[in-house]
Amino acid sequence: MDTTTPSRIDRIKRRQAAAQAGSQRAAETPVTDGKKAPRKEVASKESTQAAPLRPAATSKDDHVGVADTDSLDMISHIDVLGAEELRSDFVEYLEAIASVHSYGETDRKFISDYFMPAGIDLVGDPIARRNLKDRIRGWQVDLITFGWVPPQGKERLEHRARTTFRQEVMGMEVDENGIPYPGVAAKQFIQAAKRSSAAKP
Repeated sequence: MDTTTPSRIDRIKRRQAAAQAGSQRAAETPVTDGKKAPRKEVASKESTQAAPLRPAATSKDDHVGVADTDSLDMISHIDVLGAEELRSDFVEYLEAIASVHSYGETDRKFISDYFMPAGIDLVGDPIARRNLKDRIRGWQVDLITFGWVPPQGKERLEHRARTTFRQEVMGMEVDENGIPYPGVAAKQFIQAAKRSSAAKP
């Protein structure tokens, strides 16, 4: 007679009953002074899942994001410095051209307000920035054309004006030492890069 299957089923039932009784006993704290201590709250599976998650550790991608933000901040910083330099150039070259044409204070103010009105955005408005640069280049050419002699300490303005004159009027691409002007060097580099990329299959 085969008694294996029923006895195995009995053993399984006994184990399940013992396990259930053991888990209930484990959930209760030991009895103290004849009184049953309050039962500990056992976290259910649902409450564990609903618990707030701890902030994840900073990942590699987070570092990349921070680096990108730093790069953007640096670019913005450079733009702001460039805008301030442009404003300074405008004021200096306006003063120089005013001395050549004998502009009075009213004329200077009118020109300044016209080309660089209050509230002009030289950082975020590329058209305003380009217009102001064009006006400065025009004055630089005029200064050399009219033979402007810079006062003491303004030789740098005259050198930059002469460089612009040579490029804009004379079509020169290199200075007296045969070195390409900065704008020309950048333009040549871009053209060479375009040619080499077009030559690749």
